[in-house]
Amino acid sequence: MPTTPCLTLPASFSLCGHHRSPNFGGNVININSAYIRVPVGTALLGTALTVLVAGTSYFVAPVTTDLDFTRSAFMIHYSLFTLLALVSAPLVGRMAQRFGARIIVGGGGLWIALGVLAMSMSNSLWMFYAIGVWVGVALFPTTALLNAVVIEAWFSKGRGTMMGLSTGVGGGLGGILASIVFPPYIADHGWRAGYALMAAMIAILMTSAFLLIRNRPEELGLNPFGAGKETTNNTARVSGLPYREALKSKELWLLMAGIALFCTSIAGQEHYPAYLVGQGMDPSGIATIMSIFFFLAMPVMPLVGFLTDKLGFGWTMAIVWALGSGGWIVLIAAGHATGPLAIGVFLVLVISTLGVFPALLTRAAFGPKDYAGLAGIVVPSGTLGIAIGAPLWGLSHDLTGSYVPVFALSPVILALGFLLSLTALKSARKRWSETSMSTVDPSTPDGHQALVQH
Repeated sequence: MPTTPCLTLPASFSLCGHHRSPNFGGNVININSAYIRVPVGTALLGTALTVLVAGTSYFVAPVTTDLDFTRSAFMIHYSLFTLLALVSAPLVGRMAQRFGARIIVGGGGLWIALGVLAMSMSNSLWMFYAIGVWVGVALFPTTALLNAVVIEAWFSKGRGTMMGLSTGVGGGLGGILASIVFPPYIADHGWRAGYALMAAMIAILMTSAFLLIRNRPEELGLNPFGAGKETTNNTARVSGLPYREALKSKELWLLMAGIALFCTSIAGQEHYPAYLVGQGMDPSGIATIMSIFFFLAMPVMPLVGFLTDKLGFGWTMAIVWALGSGGWIVLIAAGHATGPLAIGVFLVLVISTLGVFPALLTRAAFGPKDYAGLAGIVVPSGTLGIAIGAPLWGLSHDLTGSYVPVFALSPVILALGFLLSLTALKSARKRWSETSMSTVDPSTPDGHQALVQH
C-alpha cells in the first residue's frame, strides 16, 4: 500500500492515512499531508476561475470605450463562458468518473489560457464571442465542477465546510489578485496587455493545481477524511439515485431551475465596480473596496458551508437572503455617499457564497452513487443563472442608466430560487430514501448524512 508524508500537529488525537477516533491520552495529530495538499490544489482551481470571472469586470469600461461596444453586447462573451458549460459539463463529469479529474485539470488549464491570450488580439464582437465559446467549453467544468468532484471524493465529514473553504479561499485569492493587479496594469499598459497577463496567471495556477490534486484518496492508500479506520466510502457510495433514474426525475430539473434563479444574483459582482464609478467613486477607492470584498469571501464562504453542515440548507439560505437583500437596499439608498456604498457592497458579499450551494445540493438531493455525472448536469445550472444575469444587469444600465431596478428585483429572484431548490431537495430526498436507503450503512458518516441531512 502506498504511503505519503504526514504532518504532525499538537492536539489530542491521531490521524494518518485514515481518519481515526480521538486519542485523548496523546498530544499529537499525524495528518497525512494529502488531506491538505489536495484542497490547496482545488483552491487554486477557484483562484484561476475568479481571476478570469472577477478580472472581467476591470475590462468592461476600457474595452467598450476603446472598441465602441455597448456594455450589454460586450458581456455576451462572458455569458458564453458560462452557457457553454451547460453543454460540456455533463461530458466532463462523466469523463471525471471514468478517467479522474486530474488529467482534465491539466488539459483544461492550457485550453483556457490560450483562449484568454487570444482575447488580447480581438478587435470585434464576433471575435470575443468566438473566444467566449472556446473558453466556455472548459472554464467552469474544469474549475468549479472538478473542485466539487475532488472534494466530494476526499472528504466524508464536514464536506460543506471544506467545500466552502476550498471555494472561498481560492475564489477570494483570485478576486484579490484581480483587483490588485488588473486596474493599475490596464491603466499603464492597456487592456490587451492585461489579457495577456491574465492568460499567464491562469496557466500557472492551473498547472500548479494539476501537480497537487489526486483523484481519490484510495490512490494513496487512504480513506476519505472522516470515513473511519475500518470502512471506506464504498458502502455509503452505493446509495443515492442512479444516473438514469435521476435524469428522468422532475426533482433534478426543478433543482436546476432553482439554482439557475438564485445564481443570477452572483452576476452582479461583475457590475459593482462600474456602479461605483457611476456614483463618483475614484478607481483607487473602488479597487480597495473590491479587494476587501474578495478578501472577506475567504472566511465567509467556509462559514456558509459550516452553517449548511450544522443548520441545514433552509436556515442557511434564509440568513444569506436577509443579508444580501439588506445589501441591495443599502446600495439603492446610499446615493453618492462612499461609506454606505461600501457597506452595501460588503453586505452583498454573502451572495458570492452561492457558488457553494449547487454542488452540496446535488450531493444532498441525489447521493454519492453517481455524483460526478449528476454534478456535471446540475452544477452548471448555476452558471446558466450567471449567464442570464450578467447581460440583464448590463441591460438595466443601458436602458435606464442605473442598476437600481435590478437591485430591487434581485431579492425576489433570490427568494424564488431558494424556495424551488428546497422543494426539489425535499422531494428528491424522499425518492432516494424509498429506493436506496436499504443499502446505506448508517454507522458511516456518509450513510448517516444520507439518512438525516437536509
